[in-house]
Amino acid sequence: MAGITLVDGDVSLNPLRRTDLDVTHPPRAGEMGGLGILMAQKTMGMLKYGHENGFNILTIHKRI
Repeated sequence: MAGITLVDGDVSLNPLRRTDLDVTHPPRAGEMGGLGILMAQKTMGMLKYGHENGFNILTIHKRI
């Protein structure tokens, strides 16, 4: 299994808990937010979020 870990020092925000996405309409130009996580959830084997020592840590795994 291959993986990648993304780390940032922003405020704690778990993108995996986002539930307000409306995918019944096409996105409007300039609209931001959430579709990348939705695509990752649909195509990757595992996504894991954690917040440690002031850092957001998102790990994505895919069996190849």
